[in-house]
Parts: sequence; C-alpha cells; structure tokens
Amino acid sequence: MKRKLFITTAALLFALMLIPAANAYAGEIAVSVNGQPVVFADQNPEIVDGRTLVPVAGVFQALGFEVEWNHSERQAVITRGTDTVLITVGRDTFTRNGVDSPLDVPAQIINERTMLPIAAVLQNLGYDVDWDSASRTVAIAGRVDVIPPVAVAPSAEEPETVEEPEAVDEEVAEEPEIAEEPEVAEEPEAADEELAEEEPEEPEAAEEPTPELVAEAPEGTYAFPFEFTATDLNGNEVNAASLGEREFFLVYIWGTFCGPCVRSLPGLAELHEELGDRVGFIGLLTDFDRATDTAIRQTNDAGVEFINVAANRLTDLTDSAIGGPAPAVPFSILIDGNGNVIGETMRGANLPRLRSAVEEALR
Repeated sequence: MKRKLFITTAALLFALMLIPAANAYAGEIAVSVNGQPVVFADQNPEIVDGRTLVPVAGVFQALGFEVEWNHSERQAVITRGTDTVLITVGRDTFTRNGVDSPLDVPAQIINERTMLPIAAVLQNLGYDVDWDSASRTVAIAGRVDVIPPVAVAPSAEEPETVEEPEAVDEEVAEEPEIAEEPEVAEEPEAADEELAEEEPEEPEAAEEPTPELVAEAPEGTYAFPFEFTATDLNGNEVNAASLGEREFFLVYIWGTFCGPCVRSLPGLAELHEELGDRVGFIGLLTDFDRATDTAIRQTNDAGVEFINVAANRLTDLTDSAIGGPAPAVPFSILIDGNGNVIGETMRGANLPRLRSAVEEALR
C-alpha cells in the first residue's frame, strides 16, 4: 500500500512539474525589430484567442517611440513627434492621429502589462510584420531610415522626406505652379484626340467641365458618378466634373503618415501619366486638414498630378463601395460610371497588383 501511495505521489509531483514547463514553452515567442531581438523584462508575448499579444512598451520603445500610461482612461499613449497612437484596454480599435482602426482582439492587461495584437498597429504605421511559425518569431521590419533621426526631423508627419527636407521645401517654394495646373484642363484633350476621327467636335465639350458632361459623355466614357465639391491641395475648387470623362476611375485612399502610401505615389504618378487619358485618378487624403503642406511636398516630390481632396468629401463613395471609411491605408478602389466596384477593393501598397487590375479593367 505504501509503495502504491509513493508511486502515485511521485507521478502527481512529476505531472505538476511539467505544467510550468509546458506554459513556459507556450510563451516562448520572440520578437525582432529589423533583425535585432527585443528583450522583455517581465512579460513575454503570449497567444490569446489565436492572436499573438505583445507588450506595448517593449516593442514601441525599441522602435523609438515614447510610451506613457493614462491610468484614468486605462490607455497607453504612444508618441513620436506629432504622431500619436492611443491604445485603450478592452477596446477592439486603436486610434492614430484621431483616426480609429480595428484590432483583431482587444488590448488587455496581463501580469500588469498592456498587451495587444501588434501587427495591425505597426502595419498602419508603415512597418512590415511577419510571423515565422518555425521559430515562433514576430519579425518587424521597415522604416529603418526614419527611426534614428526623428528628433531632428522637421515634422513627424513626413518621415519619408526626413533626409532631404530642405530640398523638398525649396521645390514647393520655387515652383508652386507645378501642382496648380489642374490635370483636368490637359487630360480631357488627350482623351478627345483618340475620339477625334469619329467625333471631331467633341473637344469643345471637354473645355467646359460642368455637371452637364454627365449627359454628354462620349460613348465608352463616363463622368465621375459621385457628386462632390472640395478644395484640392493647391486651394482650387474641384468637383465631379473636374475629373472629366473616363472609362472608369481609380480611387486611392491614403495618408501622409503612412510610409507605404507615400512610397507608392511615384508609381501611381507613372500609371496616371500612362493611362490618365482613359482612367480617372483621384486621391482621398485621410489627414488632408492636418497635413496639407506635407501632402503638397510629398505629391510634388513624387510627380503626382492627379487631384487629391479630403477623404470626408466623398463619404458617399466609400459608404457605397466599402460600407464606410477605409479599414486601412493605402486602399484602392476601381469604380465604373455607375459607381459600381470593378473587381475587388485592394488593401495595401501592391503596385503590380494595382496595375494589373487597371489593365484588366481596360480590356
């Protein structure tokens, strides 16, 4: 009897010893930033409801952000320059510069540390986040050029231009006319040249960008299907008729704070130059009112000539196409003359995919 009791007790003790070991193994999730491991002092990342939760402070401090805790709001306040991210415990959204975005699972407190699914926030900030299941590692990469010089940057709203802020400013100051030449006056003529053999009188209609163009659109082309009145980046009043008539329209939703958005601008400018006579381009800027000067520098530097307006001026479009504001930026939508979405909406800065979708729609 004593022997059986001893064996049973020993087996129980052995099982109890395995429990912490198993838990420790389950928590062995590593995080790296641009190849360098992040060391967490007292709370490692954990998987909760199928999502990897990472301590807020450790990762963002490794990326050069300041992290503070607002006890009354149960909120982590993450800042760098004028860029502010708010993460509230229990909420399934986070806020960046006043704009809310979704989280896969709410932020929560584990062992007195605020934990959140880090991928959504970092991707919104312009980083690449990958999960290596073999090594159980969250690999964060990108924006290495802007992390060290943040303290001396002229503005945290323009990380992409931090290396040459003066050169960009000089271009804006010396050549304000570059972006003040509305593409509307030039591009409809290019579209009319293709139709000149069949309809030689059509160019006269393109010279009067008025709402009546909806009824007078040439065969195969259409006016922009959503009415709006707005001011572009150069202070010019624009509306639906300013886009002329095209076979369909590309709507690009972006923000000056979004690294992938800004890096995509030169490619979009090139695509617009190639196909602007057939495809109407319009940019919807989510932080138009807060970062107009930054947007002017970024678009001028990229050679962008298509119209950009505040995103909230075209809520009818986003409500109709995607059921509300863009869930992330950059976000691209192709619409026809009736406002119907062509193909699928495109999330992210995948220019080859966007070009392929445009070319497919033109066939």
